[in-house]
Amino acid sequence: MEIFLWYSILLGALFACALLTAYILNRWSTTLFYYRKYIHYPQIHKYFRGAVKTTGSDAISILAVWIVNALCVGVGVKDRTSLMKRSGLMAIANMIPLALGSRTGFIAYLFGIDPELYRRAHNWIGRISIIEGVLHSALAASSNGTWSRNAVSLVALVALSGIALGSIPFALTYFYEIFAKFHLMLAITLIVAIWRHLAPSSLLRPPKLYVFLTTCLWASNCLLQCMHMAYRNIKYGSSKVLRCSASIEAVTDAVLVEVKLARTWEFEAGQFVYLRLPEVSRTAFMQAHPFFVSWWDRDTLSLLIEPRRGFTGSLQLYAKEERTKKADLIAIIDGPYGKELDLTKFETVLLFATGIGIAGQLSYLKRLMEIKDRRATSIKRISLYWEMEYAEHQNWVLKKINSLLEKDRKYILKIEFYIRHSHRSDTIPIGKHGLLYENHKEMDSRSLVKDEMARNKGQMVVSLCVRNKVADTLRSTVAECMDRGVELVELDFRPT
Repeated sequence: MEIFLWYSILLGALFACALLTAYILNRWSTTLFYYRKYIHYPQIHKYFRGAVKTTGSDAISILAVWIVNALCVGVGVKDRTSLMKRSGLMAIANMIPLALGSRTGFIAYLFGIDPELYRRAHNWIGRISIIEGVLHSALAASSNGTWSRNAVSLVALVALSGIALGSIPFALTYFYEIFAKFHLMLAITLIVAIWRHLAPSSLLRPPKLYVFLTTCLWASNCLLQCMHMAYRNIKYGSSKVLRCSASIEAVTDAVLVEVKLARTWEFEAGQFVYLRLPEVSRTAFMQAHPFFVSWWDRDTLSLLIEPRRGFTGSLQLYAKEERTKKADLIAIIDGPYGKELDLTKFETVLLFATGIGIAGQLSYLKRLMEIKDRRATSIKRISLYWEMEYAEHQNWVLKKINSLLEKDRKYILKIEFYIRHSHRSDTIPIGKHGLLYENHKEMDSRSLVKDEMARNKGQMVVSLCVRNKVADTLRSTVAECMDRGVELVELDFRPT
């Protein structure tokens, strides 16, 4: 029996187990309670996960994929030649899901795949495929002296090694722009080299079938994504062609981008878009980065961007050089992606943000107030806690927060700013509402959750868009308080 059939059976079994687990967890609340408390909420030790969010359930899923691949590569293998063929076949088979791309693909969006889950699956399946490919190459080189002189095989190995080196966290952090440009080129080079490396055979038989499926899936995803982008960015009116345009404004340690859309969108909280601004720099047309939609109107969306290296650094430099708000820049939008979390079933909603994480939580604050105005919900209180580095950062969103407070006729909102770097140590009210406070100290997230529990009864949810240290504290706090009806959710991106 073909190893790919066994691989499909094992993956199908894992999927069936996942469905059975979901049924059991939904059927028995006690099981769900302990699963969340001891597996789903706590993260594994930082020495194993690094800066990446990895819960116990994430670790189990990753380990399961490793075990399935190890079994498919090793079971039934009798000699080195069989192991060489098996590892090569599995490396190619694992490339099929990778064809959807490293960022959120349109096909993944259509099927409602969680962006965070999608990125994690792409990363780990890619690593497994690389290891299997290197194993195949090493076995081939040791058993066949002419292999190293085969140009196609060497090109495939170099491309595989380049992708592996580019995926190291250090390289992603400091050389992201270079990696983003060459990753696709190396992947295409690898597929072409593998196709030429394979022995002549029928297109409908493995392993050529797997390479063909990979190519078709990648081409279909690219075509659908281009069609979707064209629809979102261009609209043919009766007298002229409408396109997306952007205005940018430099503020303290951030850039505000307002995009006027060619078409009206239906927005949800927590969604993000990939933004491309070709006029910002010479290479900007090649760069598309994801950003939370922090605010929106009928035909306008707002993005709050923290400058780093590359594109965001060029964006800040461009905005500062203009000295005034620059409008009518050509903008290309891909999205929106992401699915809104349902927070309306809870009586108390606690939104935690640090730094640029306010961009994600502000969209939920806006959305919850809109829903509360339109229909009856269980929500009785909404609290936003935002920790920033400097007091000037509150100007990023202060006008929008004040507009929400003015619409809060039932006084369900409570908002607190925490300033880490300040010479003061007091708490002062801001504005005339009496619902917005500025605290000149670091945020004690554990105490805030405990205090909210003491004041409010009923179901409570804690939403996170915070840096790692704060996330660990809140996860452990929620795990301790689960018997009081507290749940935890986390947005797709987290600030560093």
